[in-house]
Amino acid sequence: MKHSLTSIALGALLFSQSVLAGLYSAKDNVVDLNQSNFQSEVMDSDHVVMVEFYAPWCGHCKNLVPQYKAAAENLRGIAKLGAIDCDNDMNKPLCSQYGIQGFPTIKVFPPSKSGKKGVKYPQDYQGERTAAAIAKHVVKMLPNDIQLVSSNPSSEKITNIDEFAANESTPRALLFTDKTESSAMYKGLATGLKGRMSVGEMRKPSEEVKKKYNITKLPSLVTFPKGSQIVDQAQFDQECLNKPRGSCVIAFLVVEPEFEESVKMHEHNLDILRQVKKAAFEANKPQHFMWMNALDSNVKALRDQFQISDDVPGLLLIHPTKKAFVPFIGRFDVEGIKEWLSDTSTGRARAFAYKFDVVLEGRSKDTKAEDRAQDQRQG
Repeated sequence: MKHSLTSIALGALLFSQSVLAGLYSAKDNVVDLNQSNFQSEVMDSDHVVMVEFYAPWCGHCKNLVPQYKAAAENLRGIAKLGAIDCDNDMNKPLCSQYGIQGFPTIKVFPPSKSGKKGVKYPQDYQGERTAAAIAKHVVKMLPNDIQLVSSNPSSEKITNIDEFAANESTPRALLFTDKTESSAMYKGLATGLKGRMSVGEMRKPSEEVKKKYNITKLPSLVTFPKGSQIVDQAQFDQECLNKPRGSCVIAFLVVEPEFEESVKMHEHNLDILRQVKKAAFEANKPQHFMWMNALDSNVKALRDQFQISDDVPGLLLIHPTKKAFVPFIGRFDVEGIKEWLSDTSTGRARAFAYKFDVVLEGRSKDTKAEDRAQDQRQG
């Protein structure tokens, strides 16, 4: 194929412009920043973000590239390094906003101390332009979003390990370590999971604690899934009543965090439910497991709707689409619950129809009496 001199010259020009379009490529661990993504990638990020303001023609900028790439790779998962081309017309207003007059200019955007999203106050980086110096500086500025836990907390900033394990409002990760300081990698993990998972650390755990949580070596990371505790009607609708298929297995439990024995018993009961849930999942049975606080007045009203006993721990199976329920009869242990569920699925355990709307809020005696009369007529 023949090319004219004009097409060759045009191609060379386009190639030259593509090279000068930026100093970093998609394969680098350096975020390509611009006017449109600066807010989300830098200002809204919970991470420490280092930003290089550069121009593609700048010799010092080109010399910095291998060191900046290496620092970004060393800080992968710990902090974020980005770069913005100030020679790009689209980015010039942003570079002007931060008073950029020479290249490269490096600024660090640490998270806001107030915790306010989108608010950061940049600091100029004046250190050496080497990968080691850059990484060291960024690590010093890492936020610490790790929750320290202990068997015997010495301050309000430290959480009791049993309370941390029992708090199922969010998924949790707990690192057992023999170190006395948190690593940069774990700090980065905690920041990255902020708002989605509670990240804890227990230093130098006792033999008793290691035995309780099956820790055979240090460091060890243990995760605790979010528990399906139903606390309001909206969650109840989502997790149970509005499911298109399957039944809901509701456990009525009591936990009082201020009492160690109550926390231990609660964890024991939840472990029983986890094992039964796992068995149901492996058997491909459409059963949704959850628990409610038996001391909650709304939960008491719910149990009153179905006229089941106040014994705890207790269970109730509801089939929302069939408008049927089965009260629990048996032992509250893995085998006892599995046997009850087996009897329920085969019809050996009697199911009762209900006509009322299942709610967590209290209902009047007249309404409940009418429901019972209706059920008796249906029976």
